[in-house]
Amino acid sequence: MGWTEAQQRAIDERQSNILVAAAAGSGKTAVLVERIKEKIIDPDDPKDIDRFLVVTFTNAAAAQMKEKLSNELMKLSLDNPEDEHITRQLSLINRANIQTIDSFCLSIVKENFGLLGIDSAFSIGDGGIMELMKNDLLDELFEAHYNDNDKEFLYLVDVFDGVGNDDDLKNLVLKIYRVSSSYPKPYEWLEHAKAALTIEDKEALETAPWMVALLDVVRAYASNALDLAQDALDICGETGGPMPNYPVTEDDIEHITAIKDAKTFDELHTALSFGFLRAKPCKGDSYDDYLKEAFKAKRDAYKEKIKKLKFISKPTDDILAEISNMSEYLIPLIDIVIEFSKHYDEEKDRKKIYEFSDIEHMAYRLVCEGYDEIGRAIPTELGRRISERFDEIFIDEYQDSNYLQEDILVSVSGMDSGRYNMFMVGDVKQSIYRFRMARPDLFISKYDTYKDCGDEIKIELKNNFRSRANVLNSINYFFYQLMGRDLGGIVYDESVALVPTKEYPDVPDEINENADHKTEVLLTEYFDTEDKKSKLEIEAQVIANRINELVKGDTPQYVYDEDRGIYRKATYKDIVILARSLKGFGETVYNALSEAGVPVYMDDTSGYFDAVEIRTIIALLTVVDNTRQDIPLAAVLLSPLADINEDELARVVAYASEKLSEKRRQSKVDDPD
Repeated sequence: MGWTEAQQRAIDERQSNILVAAAAGSGKTAVLVERIKEKIIDPDDPKDIDRFLVVTFTNAAAAQMKEKLSNELMKLSLDNPEDEHITRQLSLINRANIQTIDSFCLSIVKENFGLLGIDSAFSIGDGGIMELMKNDLLDELFEAHYNDNDKEFLYLVDVFDGVGNDDDLKNLVLKIYRVSSSYPKPYEWLEHAKAALTIEDKEALETAPWMVALLDVVRAYASNALDLAQDALDICGETGGPMPNYPVTEDDIEHITAIKDAKTFDELHTALSFGFLRAKPCKGDSYDDYLKEAFKAKRDAYKEKIKKLKFISKPTDDILAEISNMSEYLIPLIDIVIEFSKHYDEEKDRKKIYEFSDIEHMAYRLVCEGYDEIGRAIPTELGRRISERFDEIFIDEYQDSNYLQEDILVSVSGMDSGRYNMFMVGDVKQSIYRFRMARPDLFISKYDTYKDCGDEIKIELKNNFRSRANVLNSINYFFYQLMGRDLGGIVYDESVALVPTKEYPDVPDEINENADHKTEVLLTEYFDTEDKKSKLEIEAQVIANRINELVKGDTPQYVYDEDRGIYRKATYKDIVILARSLKGFGETVYNALSEAGVPVYMDDTSGYFDAVEIRTIIALLTVVDNTRQDIPLAAVLLSPLADINEDELARVVAYASEKLSEKRRQSKVDDPD
């Protein structure tokens, strides 16, 4: 299959920063690989593969990218055995700059550690070790404030805990620390946060960044409510519609419009200070029941949106008083975060152990010296020298970048000298890493400002080569209605909707009825049963029954087997159950499938720590940490561990510590909640 017009353009465009909005299954990796290949074999200006910087999100993605490029170069070499340039690329592929942003930053720091004043023998700390270090330092910091009888600190404990411990406050400090670390200048960001709490007059309130952002959110809510109100008004005007509510809805629209058009907080307070009129009764055969219900649903929906905004319907003086009240504990909270950050930085310097976020900040200090008038990163002399190594920078999964990473990559792009050579690929609709401080607004900002031509170009890849039209049409149907600026980051319309492109052979007549691939929605009704099954258990049973019908029912499902080139009956391994989280869900569904005779595999590590052997190891580690722990000690003495010698026990402890740290890290990635 050849390239689509949009794919070909993404491959061919030159001398521009390019944002490729690549929908799911649109062949973005293939396009990226082809673009690099075409630049390597360009007859007018051939490039070496080590002249590109390709930043991926994971090490696995980097390895996959390098493998695909290597395969393409091997094919080129076989087709052009006399071409020395292509042959040379095969020798350069192993030193090609295809890596994660962490690896790239680490290479910069290792090359220039002397400029940072750090020891060259530094190392990257294990995630579990770094967490222990944070917790130990936080315990010491809190203990010092307790010993000093710090009244501000004790007030913080009362405000954020008050249940006999200070765990919630500690978790909050660590959370704020993580957020601040995603910014180029964490301490400066924290100081700005404190400044936002020192607002004393109306003028400062109206111009505060958070107030400007709040008004933007309010306008977005009001705009959405206005659309719903207009729909309700249209329903009133239909034949059989609840016409007596036409003036009621007009009054609603007038008030909602005032909210949307509010320019200041005082105007917003005034606009929100109203009450919805009571709906008029519409009785009799002249009114259509369906239209009455549709009107009610629309009105309830926009009323609910406006009610959510009522919490800010306060006079300016009240808001200023609340800010003053909050500052009494939020400013000390930020001071605690700053104090912890400094202690943690000092401890990492002392032990010469760092996290990857520290390495990113070090790389930032090496390559970026400030910002120009439009807020774009200005490179240092080192940043300019590094930029000379690369002809183009490719960034995969761009929607998951953060501000710090953005400034680093801009600083080594050569953009300050007029070079536009950044190729960014991503899909804001697939942004799922905000808990890891990803900033999809970087993608959205470029998506809104990049044009069809010029120095900054936007290209949409929306042809899907992965799924059947039935699946994509169903997705589009729901996304048209659900996704917008407030959910998903962009307006989902025909310009971004998924386009079915994958072609399948015609279904043979003899199995045509069994190859119906329509999307189904299975609805379950909960009712009290004799065996007192829960809602989830009933849902799981419905899933199990439907799977058995698809595989061995009277009309089994047929699927196309690409390896064999035929349609065949579906098997159990063709079916997958996806869930947002397996917590509280996976075990119930697993048991229901097993009871129904469905062979099932569950990819879940959440029960790892509940296994008897793992609980025994945890008990052992607990005793190692504190020999006075009687219950864990009893668990160890009653286990097979009591019979092994000291050397074997030491090896078990070391191995267990390593595996537990690994599992904890993996659990945080798989299930951040």
